[in-house]
Amino acid sequence: MLRDRRRAKTRDRAMNFLTVIAFLLMLAVLCMFSVAPFRGKALAYMAEQTQEPVMLGVSYQAEISAYTASEDETDSRPWEMASGATVYDGALACPARLAFGTRVVVEGRMYVCEDRMNGRYRDSDHFDILMGSKAEAFAFGRQSLEIIIIQHGAY
Repeated sequence: MLRDRRRAKTRDRAMNFLTVIAFLLMLAVLCMFSVAPFRGKALAYMAEQTQEPVMLGVSYQAEISAYTASEDETDSRPWEMASGATVYDGALACPARLAFGTRVVVEGRMYVCEDRMNGRYRDSDHFDILMGSKAEAFAFGRQSLEIIIIQHGAY
């Protein structure tokens, strides 16, 4: 009889231990899935905070190309730019170090940074001017031009 009670007590302790372990595992899984959607945003915010300062009014050479608002050049929502604005003439895709709303002068014309460059160009001095047609974009090509950043992040 005493032996049966000891076995029952040991079994109850083991069940309690397994219940606690199962609860902790479920809690860990729940935390992992609830935090996952925010990981990219937190990293993007941290990356933006550590960017180098932007020099206003200083001219420098940059690679400028052109693009159009078409799915083969952008994504499945070509009418929407990375800033959330609808495409318009005078928009510019900029490197990640420039905030949306930054005003950039290229060849005497002012453009507003509303979009982002492809990932391979985000940390360089490449810019893309939004054009109305592919013919205009191909005619513009890729050029090394002088640019001036006149206002940073004007939103």
